Amino acid sequence: MDSLFIVPFKTFVKDVKKLKKRYKNILDDIEEFKKVIEENPTVGTSLGHGVYKVRVKNSNKNQGKSAGYRVITCFIDENNTVYLVKMYDKSEIESIKTSKLLEIVEDELGI
Repeated sequence: MDSLFIVPFKTFVKDVKKLKKRYKNILDDIEEFKKVIEENPTVGTSLGHGVYKVRVKNSNKNQGKSAGYRVITCFIDENNTVYLVKMYDKSEIESIKTSKLLEIVEDELGI
């Protein structure tokens, strides 16, 4: 398999910057997550159209993945790229509508 490209959207970078104020280990958690998606770019729950919701452990909490972060990814097989769309803390946001996530993907990719 060709090497996988991992590209963060502006929304993802903004989310991480906000979360970093509260969770000092977030960058380490993201690095661990990148290792997972390098092994399996379609990890997580499929939301359709190549978009996935992935549970990611927050190492600042001792509660496992279910109480951790949610990372929304979009895998484009043709160019072997995983886009990091959004990241949020499960305790702050219950969920985000799939239609809103698809809108973000379309805006960022210009489709």
